Amino acid sequence: MGLLPVEIKVNIEGDVAAAFSALRGSHAAMTTRRIWFAEDREGVEQGRVMLLDGGVIVRFRSGGGSRTT
Repeated sequence: MGLLPVEIKVNIEGDVAAAFSALRGSHAAMTTRRIWFAEDREGVEQGRVMLLDGGVIVRFRSGGGSRTT
């Protein structure tokens, strides 16, 4: 089954270094990326996120160079 590569995302608030250590992360250099999520502007202005409510997440990411497997 072609299930690779796998990307796992974690949101961390607070002490990032402690969380990274607890997860036994590498101490290699980190990569900074800019991420945008697409949603209907008018809906957001009215407090609604129609795409997200429908189970759709559209993400744009830049930075970090090319990805390798």
